Amino acid sequence: MAWISFNDNLNEIVIALSGDTDLRNYCIQTWGKELTVTREFQNKTEVHISSLPICMITRPEMTPSWEVANSLHRKHTVRLYLGFQEDLRSQAQESLIGLEELVEQALLKEGVLSPNVYIESGKSSNDEGSRHPVYFLIKEMDFFTEKEI
Repeated sequence: MAWISFNDNLNEIVIALSGDTDLRNYCIQTWGKELTVTREFQNKTEVHISSLPICMITRPEMTPSWEVANSLHRKHTVRLYLGFQEDLRSQAQESLIGLEELVEQALLKEGVLSPNVYIESGKSSNDEGSRHPVYFLIKEMDFFTEKEI
């Protein structure tokens, strides 16, 4: 198995989310534009409303799992900050759940990520409309990698 940097895996996530037809169609149908997918650290209050819908990808944590027979296993916690504008409070929860489900589906499709990665979908939380009409969801996922050393 070739050495693959987790930077490459993060770039695969960007490509997977940017190129997923179902996710693209949902965003266009729901908000009239495609999802902007970036790898950056940005406070959600700094995101301009014209950038929505957005998915900002970060990796706040990496935990070495174990080393066995010349193979290094690591757990990378990845956070997806998903933001959108929804003027109708009554529609926000449905939009949020739809977006989260399609993001998970896009990342779990076979062949989307390198064969050295597998995913466990973790918890998510949202801001419950505290900044209406802008809503944010934080989706945490664990990506497990194996690398030959």
